[in-house]
Amino acid sequence: MGRRVEKSKEVILGVMATVTVDGQNLDIGSDDGLLWDLSIGKAILRLHMLAPHSDNIHGITVDGARDIVPKKNWTENGGGKLYRTRISVLETENGGKYTISDTGLVVVGERGKVEIWEVSIVVQEDKCYLRTQKIYKAQCYTNGKDGVLCPFFAQKKHSWPQMRGFLKELLAGETDLPSIAEYQQE
Repeated sequence: MGRRVEKSKEVILGVMATVTVDGQNLDIGSDDGLLWDLSIGKAILRLHMLAPHSDNIHGITVDGARDIVPKKNWTENGGGKLYRTRISVLETENGGKYTISDTGLVVVGERGKVEIWEVSIVVQEDKCYLRTQKIYKAQCYTNGKDGVLCPFFAQKKHSWPQMRGFLKELLAGETDLPSIAEYQQE
């Protein structure tokens, strides 16, 4: 039986990913995310969300200092969202491959539940793969006067002030957040 490939792959519910080189979508292994024909050079990772899922999914870039920059939505008609990221496949001194990826998705669920996903191109044994990984799951709260609080990203082992600020801004005005009084530290 032959290997199944596709031109786009659902990476999380409602989010389709394509990888493009020189205007051509690469084949993506259906089961393992293997990117056929991805070699040294530049690729474009596109993450496309169709409405209604798109309202709750936000693209971000995270730099080395863990600063967060919202990604530009490239759709023009409001029928979803499209985020693009240029990814360089680079060569090591010994001829291997590696990539630098900084694309994330913030998925906002009911009552302030938040998931942070990383979508990347990784290299294993000189082959490139499209990978998706949930890196954080957190709950946001309100205390009324200070707006949105996210204690998970205030804990020492998960401390990320930039994410707390991003979520505070993103969820400002949400009316269904639980009270901070309901918070129980993990």
